[in-house]
Amino acid sequence: MAAAPAPLSASAVPGSLSAEDRAVVADGFNALRNVEAAPPASGLRIVDLLDSRFMFTVSHPRSLNAAALRALALKLKSVRNITLDLPRAAVRVECWRAAHAPPGTPAAAQTRGRKRKRGAAAPLLALPEDLDALLTAAARPDDVRALREIVLWVLRRDEEFCVFDLQVRRDEAQNAYTLVMGEFDAVSDTFLLDLCDQWRTLVRDAHVDWATQSVVVHVRM
Repeated sequence: MAAAPAPLSASAVPGSLSAEDRAVVADGFNALRNVEAAPPASGLRIVDLLDSRFMFTVSHPRSLNAAALRALALKLKSVRNITLDLPRAAVRVECWRAAHAPPGTPAAAQTRGRKRKRGAAAPLLALPEDLDALLTAAARPDDVRALREIVLWVLRRDEEFCVFDLQVRRDEAQNAYTLVMGEFDAVSDTFLLDLCDQWRTLVRDAHVDWATQSVVVHVRM
């Protein structure tokens, strides 16, 4: 069995970032990198063009669920936003520079999680007929309403994704379902976090499957 790759040290982070910001990149890369023996190996790219903040991208990252994303946000105190770029199998992390907004300042807290708004549109009141038919065929009659509300929450979400494929897998023995939303676009980390928080009594976990470009949601009734 191949040994896990050695952690990236702050001194080995490329570019001209400050020592404090290099440490943030190293911590983020080590938390996100794929440490499995199977390829592809994770890559690191840094964008250092703005006076107040910088961005780094980790390609081919590890599998991420809500717990891992919460831990990452706690570890990187200067984070501004995190994007899960499913089509490119990458995580983009934007951070405040240490010299601009030290961790815990109101400026950092107020900007965290902001997203570009979609154009004004009428609220979606019901699922499209094909999605409703899919859920009705796959689930027990008593479970359809809850699954419908979860999928409707996803469709109403103020994110940048457009369309996705939905598969529903049922585990009769556990009275559980797996919702696989494939061909998913890039989303913020708060999408997964809010999904698990909003439906905490039903959603046991949600994770990103990079290989299939899917968001996978585990529901137990």
